[in-house]
Amino acid sequence: NHDTESMPMLGEVLAAWYRNDSDVTVRNDPEPRHYVRYGASLIGLTHGHEGKAADLPLIMATERPDFGTATFKLWRCGHLHRKSETISEHSGVRVCVAPSLAARDSWHAFQGYGHMRAMEAHVWHREQGPIGQFTASVPAIERAA
Repeated sequence: NHDTESMPMLGEVLAAWYRNDSDVTVRNDPEPRHYVRYGASLIGLTHGHEGKAADLPLIMATERPDFGTATFKLWRCGHLHRKSETISEHSGVRVCVAPSLAARDSWHAFQGYGHMRAMEAHVWHREQGPIGQFTASVPAIERAA
């Protein structure tokens, strides 16, 4: 989750595993934020534990020269380990929190934190931006296995 030592090693293992698969790209650089441009959409990805969610739209505008040409602008964060449909929306940039598959550990239990374990898949159209979203909870995933 906040592991800056073993996570890069895991990234190297994944990069090696998928090195011959042209459909898989492993981005294992130490940048705190990553961007994906897909047609008319600019998608920012960050864990979300550093900085404020309200600052992400301006950060995107500053870091990405193509910001002004994107019709749809969205951030996906995961730090809070719970789904939040919209944290904020500033100047047409939406900041959303994704759910987490992580199990509740002792620290979260002592803090009184809990969440529905789940994952999401998003469907993006090249010109029309985000057009669909699917959520699967852990119990549904375990039954399907």
